[in-house]
Amino acid sequence: MPRWVPGSYLIREPLRHVRDITVSGGAKIVRNGTHGYRIKPPKGGMKDILVNYKLLCPDLTVRSNHMDASHLHLVPTFTWMMPKRGWDGGDDCTVTLMMPEGWSAASQLNDHPASPPKHKVWTVGNERTWQPPDVDELYDGVIEANAEATHSRMMSGAMHHLRVWDAGGYVVPEQAIERIQDAMEILVNEFVALFGPLPFTEYWTILHLTGGPRGGLEHLRSQTSMVPRIAIQSGQDDAWRDLVSLLSHEYLHLWNVKRLRPREFIDYDLSKEVHSELLWWFEGGTSWLGDIICVKSGVWSEKDWRKDLERKMKRFNNGRGNEHQSLATSSHEAWIHLYRPHTYSRESTISYYLEGEMVMMCLDAELRRRSKGQTGLENLFALLWKRHGLDSPELETLGVRHSDIRKGLTSLHGGARMGTMLDRLTKENVRPDLNKAMSSLGLEFISPEDDDKKPQGWLGMNLSTKKGGLYVQGFLPDSPLRDSLLPDDELISLDGLRVRNKSELNSVLLGRQDTDASLTINRQGVMMETSFKIACEPELANKLEGKGNRLWQSMLQSNQSS
Repeated sequence: MPRWVPGSYLIREPLRHVRDITVSGGAKIVRNGTHGYRIKPPKGGMKDILVNYKLLCPDLTVRSNHMDASHLHLVPTFTWMMPKRGWDGGDDCTVTLMMPEGWSAASQLNDHPASPPKHKVWTVGNERTWQPPDVDELYDGVIEANAEATHSRMMSGAMHHLRVWDAGGYVVPEQAIERIQDAMEILVNEFVALFGPLPFTEYWTILHLTGGPRGGLEHLRSQTSMVPRIAIQSGQDDAWRDLVSLLSHEYLHLWNVKRLRPREFIDYDLSKEVHSELLWWFEGGTSWLGDIICVKSGVWSEKDWRKDLERKMKRFNNGRGNEHQSLATSSHEAWIHLYRPHTYSRESTISYYLEGEMVMMCLDAELRRRSKGQTGLENLFALLWKRHGLDSPELETLGVRHSDIRKGLTSLHGGARMGTMLDRLTKENVRPDLNKAMSSLGLEFISPEDDDKKPQGWLGMNLSTKKGGLYVQGFLPDSPLRDSLLPDDELISLDGLRVRNKSELNSVLLGRQDTDASLTINRQGVMMETSFKIACEPELANKLEGKGNRLWQSMLQSNQSS
């Protein structure tokens, strides 16, 4: 059984969802190693082997199987076992799905007019069969099956299909479907202007609407994206902006990850961790360019882009992991850090998504400054795709390494002497200088002014309300209680006043900045007190101010105009 899902770098052990496995014809099956089985045929051998097992499908995520009475989201790495040797896909592989009447399936896999499998146990039903041409296709061929309609539209010469499923059974309005398709078409046109003709004839967007969970996962010619359903509701501007960004991000992965890959990912080995020091490019870079495409295409306004940047800057300014980890190290250690955060993660590690995006902005601003606005970092994405992409018409070497990114950057107009800057920002424990980058674009970061904000004391902690109490989750930089409290301490009272939730705490802290206080806590059933000075919340420069210069305008300009 595979152990991880391409695009999500964590050993997830899909085998834990397998149960009741049997084999036919008198053969025996026994566990073999950490994630496999060995089949022992009966004496005399056997021509055909039927392996039968049940799958648990409880997790509503884009990375795993989920099934209920209304749909099936089938992820191949959580479904198909694979012979350890002797088979690498091809003509002898078909996938057949039997569905309830009234259902249909959405998948990037190609239909195949095959006869039903010999072991078929159903007599009638709604069947569909596909033929993955190779292992890469088989394990990328996500299937969404439900009774919902497929909405199709031709975009830039390729048919784009949209299948929307709501986890609560909410009926999605037709105008919401059209709005999503309109946004996708605008994005697709901008991607084509940058990369050239689409390398496929059909593309599938599977969109799950939920009451809260969110995520996205790219595939060769499809994506599964998941957002809270408020994203499609009128007036929910922030949620809609996030949906558009997610669709753009996963679509960009068509080139940057699925076709242009780290050299280590040319052939996925799903049985073990496969390390790359370039996830800052493939995820952080995709986040950066995906949002730049949103504003270049016009599906986002400049105001949208600035507002989203302000949200990211709050996270960036509240982290200190750059002192301990480089982007290359963060990428390499993705398997043990990104998806497994702990209380002190912000102090000791960085996210190759967020920090990678910030580094991209610095590189882009510097490239535009040196080229006088004639070249932007998006040109490097297109150049690398043409030189190293899986089905590029101008292929030089398959897959990329850091040296290839460096070579591509220094070959661009204005980038000749930027190799050292690239090396430093990605391989050393440094904090990217966003202020300098924005200054070259005629912009600056300032602290947002809030005339209505009342003076408030600050503890500098992430808190959660549970079990009727207020508990410590983690600490922000410069917290006055960083060395006094521990994760999971319960706050009882401040200067004798009970605090059971954030609202009560804020009331007690009102006007208390720069004053001495006594905090009573519950630590593992023992009450104790600690004395400290209440701090004043740091003013973080998160807001982008200024109209920008011609370099800024060159970043916002659509590639379609040229």
